[in-house]
Amino acid sequence: MFSSLGLFKQIDCPESSRCSLPSCIFSHYRTFIDSEGPVDLDSTPDADQFSEGPRKRRKVSGSKHPIDVAQTARPNTTLTTSPLQSLSLDKVKVENSYSRVNTAVGAATRPVSPPPLRGFKGGLGLEASKDIGENLKQKAIAPAPSAGTRPTSQSTPAETLNPRMITNPPASHTTRLRLVTMIHAEMVRLNELVKTSRDNSKPKLKLSAQELIRTALDEEEKAAKKNPAVYANVLKLRIVALKRMALSAWKEERVRIIEAGLVKAILPKPAEQKTPDTGLTPDEEIAFLPQLFANQDGLAKHGYVTSQLSEAQIKLARDGVESSNNWESCDRCGTRFQVFPGRRAEDGALTTGGTCVHHPSKARRPAAKDKADKTDREPVYLCCNEVVGRSAGCTTAVTHVFKVAEAKRLALILPFEETPGNEALEGKSIAVCFDCEMGYTTHGMELIRLTATSWPSGSVLLDTLVRPLGEVLDLNSRYSGVWPADYTSALPADTAPSPTAATRDQNSLPIASSPAAARSLLFKFISPTTPLIGHALENDLNTTRIIHPCIIDTCLLYPHVRGLPMRHGLKYLMKKYLDKDIQLNNEGKGHDSAEDARSAGELVRVKIKEMVARAGMGKDGKMVKEGLGSKSSVL
Repeated sequence: MFSSLGLFKQIDCPESSRCSLPSCIFSHYRTFIDSEGPVDLDSTPDADQFSEGPRKRRKVSGSKHPIDVAQTARPNTTLTTSPLQSLSLDKVKVENSYSRVNTAVGAATRPVSPPPLRGFKGGLGLEASKDIGENLKQKAIAPAPSAGTRPTSQSTPAETLNPRMITNPPASHTTRLRLVTMIHAEMVRLNELVKTSRDNSKPKLKLSAQELIRTALDEEEKAAKKNPAVYANVLKLRIVALKRMALSAWKEERVRIIEAGLVKAILPKPAEQKTPDTGLTPDEEIAFLPQLFANQDGLAKHGYVTSQLSEAQIKLARDGVESSNNWESCDRCGTRFQVFPGRRAEDGALTTGGTCVHHPSKARRPAAKDKADKTDREPVYLCCNEVVGRSAGCTTAVTHVFKVAEAKRLALILPFEETPGNEALEGKSIAVCFDCEMGYTTHGMELIRLTATSWPSGSVLLDTLVRPLGEVLDLNSRYSGVWPADYTSALPADTAPSPTAATRDQNSLPIASSPAAARSLLFKFISPTTPLIGHALENDLNTTRIIHPCIIDTCLLYPHVRGLPMRHGLKYLMKKYLDKDIQLNNEGKGHDSAEDARSAGELVRVKIKEMVARAGMGKDGKMVKEGLGSKSSVL
């Protein structure tokens, strides 16, 4: 009479397998899991199976006598399945045996059409629904396999909840089994919620026991192959997400998976992402750049070095390092440790303090679910989704590392140098985007890769590895994209590289003998009046020890609402303004400095497009409003 609320679906039925209710309010999940033996998929349940007490039967088509289910003619065909497969099959038989008696005969020849998805956003579409209907119709008309025959090659073999074998497993079998079991348990919970929901989407969104196992194994295998270094963290994040996932979110995820599988073969390949069109020629775009130059006044307090440091400042830094006896604070875990440039004489050690236990990702405060959610949420680390303060870290590194941020200490290691004049570039309209990758050494964070690209074309001008001054502690490969193998296979950089020589594959990149040598290579492509474009340029300029007057920093072009030192990341800006995804995991290879340099250049073009639209500049490059500069103002 009344619809069930599903309040007892998490409680095992007291009667277990002896329960005779067609729609029991308790859970029978364990009963189905423990059941064994072959299951008859097509034959109707025997009459004595339902002989335990009186049953309520529906009167069908005005007949005085109810139709006996046991006497309904059916092909006598069976198919052996695993115990987990019998979960959904047996349940469907019990619930539907009396409500569909009148459709038992001849059901195999009637065309089947899938029910529409209602009650949530997104649908499978008309064409996809027709495809499903045709597939179901063909399966219904096809003859059933005889008893004892094996399934055809089109059917997927049954799997158990056991992690699949891979070449290089990222963890022990016990750890993998525990994680995949937890993922499967959460998926089973969500699948039970789908089964108890009351909407027309249930038949399409619910998963069988074997599909649940296969889905859990797929997720575990994907994490093991693509993210071996952070395998446990990735799966822990997924488990927490499944635990917090509501029924509506699970349905939306299932719909996306179904839609992706249906339309993957018929959808055309996605069009290549276009660069922003400013309506100007390349020379006109370069002529526009002076309007975007950063004002040098006030930048010094935010980390930019705009003038040479005095000898007194450098001497003060030298005295401070000597008095501290090279004791530093770890940039990752905050531990105080001592560093030995040139190695300690007694044992050749580079640092003290042992291993470094830390969280590789930053802490973030979880966003509220909706506007009505006013809960004060504790910040969590993105790497492992652990609340701040619960543990020392989720990752262990071999040694502690440190970073030098003070300009006077940076100048003590390698002096700053102003961009020299370049006669080869006189009269040429050129702009350069550049990006640096840094690694940890006994001198702090040093330059290990330098990349420069031409703007607005994006062609590579310079791409070279750099041998740091100090001994390497950590190449920071997760972010820098530079690995030890890159150094071993690198060839010495030419003293005067051509633009084509810098376009080689990363596995054969040249290597500069020092940061000063790499800086000299960059000076061959820029002059004091060359616009230098990048994101968070104070880091790149300080790493290369360059003082340049004409800089365009996308952090300043797209400021944070809170102002400096708060700033937006390059990945966020590219997604917001160009709908492009950059700095992806790339199978754990790290960032691509050439991609970052080009991305900063594209953001500059977006800003030019906005300014052109506001100023009323035509496609011929003619200025409609005064004060926007001219082509002759660049060089």
